[in-house]
Amino acid sequence: MEVSITLPIKDLLSISPEVRRYIKEQIITKRVTTASANAFNSDTVECFMAALPERSDDIIVADHSVELRVLDLILNDRVQVEAILDEGSQIVGLRKDIWEKLGLPVRSDHKMNMVSANASTNQTIGLIHDLKVTIGAYNFYLQVQVVENASYEMLLGRPFLTLTEANTQHWANGDSHITLQDPNSKAIITLPTKARGNGKVNKQTAYVGF
Repeated sequence: MEVSITLPIKDLLSISPEVRRYIKEQIITKRVTTASANAFNSDTVECFMAALPERSDDIIVADHSVELRVLDLILNDRVQVEAILDEGSQIVGLRKDIWEKLGLPVRSDHKMNMVSANASTNQTIGLIHDLKVTIGAYNFYLQVQVVENASYEMLLGRPFLTLTEANTQHWANGDSHITLQDPNSKAIITLPTKARGNGKVNKQTAYVGF
């Protein structure tokens, strides 16, 4: 009974259902459910931040994350939106449900392919031509691409920033002011930006590459 017997693996699997089930469990591909980054509670976030080493000297360093800055705008004299300022975007974007509230036609023959930071590509629905955007008492006219799914209401990319020759000043506490020039009246206006939404930062979710 102590003599060793050499068997091919296929023969071993054919005579031993228990071994066959064990090996199958080890090699089969499984779908694993993971929690969304937005689902972490405050205790988890505190533990995440506590894991970072603290400096013991007087050197001032950057924050781990800082909330995005936005402007409140009126579109076509009727719909108010919260627009994110984004120097990394080559377009001005508008979420589909906001466009539906406006009820304006889009040029569906002027779609664009958007490439995000993770290299995924999505096509826009079309272009709103010369959309009237009001900031305070000043009107700006933008070419706006309508986006099917987006994490923002409106995205003010470089077309807006170049049109208005925008300059933004930032402070260490996260505040910022933006200075714009109305290209038609040549008026120069400065206004404070505000933190996106409620100003709270989920330290495990960052919005990058809109």
